[in-house]
Amino acid sequence: MKINRLQTILFLILALLLPSHLAAQKNPKWFKKGKGIQLNLICYDKADALTRSTATLLSDGEVMAEYATLKDAVRAKVVDVDGNELDVHRVLGASSLYNTIRLSIGEGTKQKPQPILTDSLANGTVVYILPLNITDKAALCIADTIRQAQRFEGTHIYYTLSRELDARLSGATVLTADGLLIGTVQLSAKEGKTHGYILPATYTKSLTIKAMDATNYDLRSLHLPKALPTDENQAATFLFLANKQDTAAYQTLLRDYIELFPSSITGYMNMAEFMAAGGKTAEADRFYAEGFAQCSEGTDQLHHSLAKQLYQYALSHDPKEGEESTTGEGATSQWTMQRALQEAQAAYAINPLPLYTALEGMIHYALKDYAAAYDKFMGMAQTNMRAADYFLYAAQCKQMQEAPDEEVLALQDSALSLYTKPYPTEAAKILLMRSKTLERLKRYRPAVLDLTEYEHLMAGNLNDIFYYERMQMELRCRMYEQALNDIERAVMLDPQEPLYRAEEAALKYRLSHLDEAILAARKAIELDPKFPDAYRILGVCLKDKKRVAEARDALQKAVELGDEMAKKLLQEL
Repeated sequence: MKINRLQTILFLILALLLPSHLAAQKNPKWFKKGKGIQLNLICYDKADALTRSTATLLSDGEVMAEYATLKDAVRAKVVDVDGNELDVHRVLGASSLYNTIRLSIGEGTKQKPQPILTDSLANGTVVYILPLNITDKAALCIADTIRQAQRFEGTHIYYTLSRELDARLSGATVLTADGLLIGTVQLSAKEGKTHGYILPATYTKSLTIKAMDATNYDLRSLHLPKALPTDENQAATFLFLANKQDTAAYQTLLRDYIELFPSSITGYMNMAEFMAAGGKTAEADRFYAEGFAQCSEGTDQLHHSLAKQLYQYALSHDPKEGEESTTGEGATSQWTMQRALQEAQAAYAINPLPLYTALEGMIHYALKDYAAAYDKFMGMAQTNMRAADYFLYAAQCKQMQEAPDEEVLALQDSALSLYTKPYPTEAAKILLMRSKTLERLKRYRPAVLDLTEYEHLMAGNLNDIFYYERMQMELRCRMYEQALNDIERAVMLDPQEPLYRAEEAALKYRLSHLDEAILAARKAIELDPKFPDAYRILGVCLKDKKRVAEARDALQKAVELGDEMAKKLLQEL
């Protein structure tokens, strides 16, 4: 008996020392039922080129696969052991670091998932790698043993196998002798045969999508549609952060949101705004209508959203009152400014928020009802949304009503008073608008000061027209040196404009820089040989230089070009 027992022990030891393909002479008992958890994965890229790989059933309707295989895929499907094809629906979680992805698939397979191993395996434990061709009845599992176990990401265990594996086994399914799913094969980055590893299914199963994952590089790099977080607040944040440039993917997210949260206005509102942005106003109307029908809370936000879309559409399309606008897929809808006002008023009636008042003001202004718009904008000054812009809008209403410039200026002063020096860049537009009002009031020096402050806020990032216009104001208040500096900047920014050269010549003449004035005038004539002002200025400069004959020729040319002032100067000469 002792000899038989010793022989049995030696046989077991030798069996363990044999190469795996020799040690595994038959498949485990669970193989017939369990092999179906390994599916064929077929991926298609934008050019419709396909890539084949392997996926592993994690649970009903859910598989794990290699991230790298799906990175360029725009669509994918899995094929089970019975030949059933199931589309890949959504990405449920992904990690490029561990080269794994969790996916949802359609219904249609009879295969049941195997239980997932949650305990750790000891070194030397025998495990089984499913053969790549699971439809081959003669195919054998590849038996191997655990060489090393290493904990990562908290509770998950990454295993190193004992034997070298062929690269074709990457992604293959690995189970225990009892049929528990351990994970999938991963290979070293080194070329050729290397030790195999097992990425645990528990890790891939733990991958989810959270709100901030909308900006996650791993997910953004995938073209397949992503699943929304199951928490409504998380899903709303994900939707807000989603890449709206990928219109097909974004529209899928919106439809998923509506399906997940049918009584929330967020999905309907975002979908309607998305449709409106694409010019599909009939589709937008349909989603707004669904939102009003399905949602009992937040309908003021729906009214406000619709009012905003109507306002923006009417501004860009300028439809007449009551006119029908044919848009979308041959559909007709009333997208007018008057309807926008009705929707804004409906939002305010449900919830009197200042935001809704502000939109009413903008719509009244677009309808040229400046008095009503003024009242709305001034009403904003009494709310927690008091802001400089509303005083500016009110000032514009006064200007459109041809109110005295002093009233316009008072409102612009109120807007600027909401900021303190040093002014932020937001104050720049107020300074620019106020300078125009001061110019109309002939208060040129304060106007120049506003423009100088504006120049500072714009960090000198201004065009030639700005310097030309400020130069003219500086001339009116006899700031000749400043005016000369500004016209020289205008010339530098647009050296091909003859008017600037002529103005430069006139200013240099006024400051007794005659030689420079003559050069500037000649440059203006070179740029525009039919510019009478340039000839007149040149004639005056030459006269003061006692170059009478040349002065007479220049003035005569100006007269020929229709300059009446040059005619008088020529007579005096």
